[in-house]
Amino acid sequence: MAKKPRYTQEDVDRWREDHEQWLPVLLDRLRNDPDHRAIRRGGGYAALGYKAWGRSLYCIAEGSFAKALGWLWVCADVRARLYEAFSAGSHVSPEYLGAGNWQALLHAHASTDGALTARFCRLYDLELAARPEARSTRDSMYHGRLLKALTEGRVDDARGVLGERRPKVEAMFRGYVECMEAVAADDDHAFREAISAASTAWEKYASRFWRGLPDAVCFLNGVGLIRLAEHVWGRGIIIEDPSIPGELQGDVQMERIDLGL
Repeated sequence: MAKKPRYTQEDVDRWREDHEQWLPVLLDRLRNDPDHRAIRRGGGYAALGYKAWGRSLYCIAEGSFAKALGWLWVCADVRARLYEAFSAGSHVSPEYLGAGNWQALLHAHASTDGALTARFCRLYDLELAARPEARSTRDSMYHGRLLKALTEGRVDDARGVLGERRPKVEAMFRGYVECMEAVAADDDHAFREAISAASTAWEKYASRFWRGLPDAVCFLNGVGLIRLAEHVWGRGIIIEDPSIPGELQGDVQMERIDLGL
């Protein structure tokens, strides 16, 4: 018996309608905020980042891959803005500066914009994330330390993190550490095996928990892991996997999304 699809065209149409409704309202709120309340609370930009992630996924469902990369860029950019606002003295709710923002660093990698990747990696503050008020989980701290070290080219530091006792990882992130371990080892074969296992774990999770949601479209963080490997190794790599779009790999062009912020 054929598997029930994770999403349908009706779902895609519903996502599009939702996007067309929320985006003008949210952007109007952020543009007309002279007291920067949205920055101080962080919620406005966090909401935009979350919705941009969903937008990138439904762009993929529609076959608009260049736009999908542009919305991934927005995901990472708005998170970077929160760190920049905090550094400039604005009050940002600590939970928006937690270790879980390591995913935004993966989004920056996936966007193919090296300048954004370097900017976000510089801003991503693990000492800040370790404060109790940031509410960072142990696995997020572990993923964050590992990803930041690899992005900055500190491979020996990454290997040191890998040598520590590993925390229990949320089901949706199974296999990510093994992918980064292969990157640190410069092991192409191990990376291919690890990302295949991570993709299988993603598909099981998506089929169970994300059916009908944009997150069920594809293993988009897999693209970020591939770009991370390319970044560290200095060479291209193509992964043929049914859950990782080939159209987002190799030499691709991102379509910039100008939100006027």
